[in-house]
Amino acid sequence: MKRMGLYDQVKSAFQDLIAPELHAIRGDIHRLDQKVDGVDARLTTKIDSGIGSLRTEVGSLRTEMSSMKGELVPHGYRHPGASRRPRSAPLVARLPRLRAELLTACYDTRP
Repeated sequence: MKRMGLYDQVKSAFQDLIAPELHAIRGDIHRLDQKVDGVDARLTTKIDSGIGSLRTEVGSLRTEMSSMKGELVPHGYRHPGASRRPRSAPLVARLPRLRAELLTACYDTRP
């Protein structure tokens, strides 16, 4: 019988013990990869259908809001926050009177 060197012993042990296990692990990884791809495809389909139904729902809500707006505006209803005048309009209207009062107060020489 031929005497084996350390390198040959390690190589033989690797081929006999470790290589078959690595091959089995590689097969398991391949099967798991296929399962993950299947789950990914199913989730993508579900998400896409969910997004489509949400878009449909949002579209119907927009249509309903537009029709409600069309019904309310002709009746004169306006939301209190939807004023067409800027909030500074009352102050701008009062500026001439306030200026006159200020000038009177500053230049009034009465004791």
